[in-house]
Amino acid sequence: MKPKLLWLLLIPYALFSGMGYGFLAHYLVRDKEPWFTLLLLGGLATTIALITWLGGIPIAFAA
Repeated sequence: MKPKLLWLLLIPYALFSGMGYGFLAHYLVRDKEPWFTLLLLGGLATTIALITWLGGIPIAFAA
């Protein structure tokens, strides 16, 4: 896939998945710490892993 097209797909994916994880975490734990933070961090890690995998980015660079 061409790099410019890939960026056009990955940026909206990152934004919408981040909002999705935030709403899901809020619905599941109702802002109870530390579970809310842990769920958000898990969602962020999943998003980063998928973006690096789909974009062919080295994991060391993403970390």
